[in-house]
Amino acid sequence: MTSMSASETLLPGALRGRLSFVLARLGGLARLECADQLAAAGLSQHQHAILCCLDEYGLPVRRTSRCASASTAATSWPSIDGLQAKG
Repeated sequence: MTSMSASETLLPGALRGRLSFVLARLGGLARLECADQLAAAGLSQHQHAILCCLDEYGLPVRRTSRCASASTAATSWPSIDGLQAKG
């Protein structure tokens, strides 16, 4: 049997036994672990999302984003290039 934290012991047993509650708790713990892993790599969740988009969609999304942000392309793309080097 797993040990429960003090805050969990205050919750009704019927709630602790519900699958939706357990999945929500697991999701929260997974988000915390993911944030810790990203921080260890020197990335924020926002930066990770950008890298995921670039990885999945490649150059076309970069070109589209560059057109949409032409006024900031000179400042934003070098930082994204730096993210790709990190990621």
